[in-house]
Amino acid sequence: MTEAELDELIGSRDYKEFLNTRNELYRMRKMKEHPPTRAEAIKLMAKEPNLIRRADRASRVADDSGI
Repeated sequence: MTEAELDELIGSRDYKEFLNTRNELYRMRKMKEHPPTRAEAIKLMAKEPNLIRRADRASRVADDSGI
């Protein structure tokens, strides 16, 4: 995903919710204690796609079933 696509996807939501807290880069950079700016986070997610939090399977199933 490009930075522009990520920016559009995130929209006005909190960009930190899109960061994968289980990712090694997230932990190495101690992003919980020192979160990147929105622009930095988007740039990092574009460069390192595994940093993007994925929806869990239960959420997708609930969304698909209309629950």
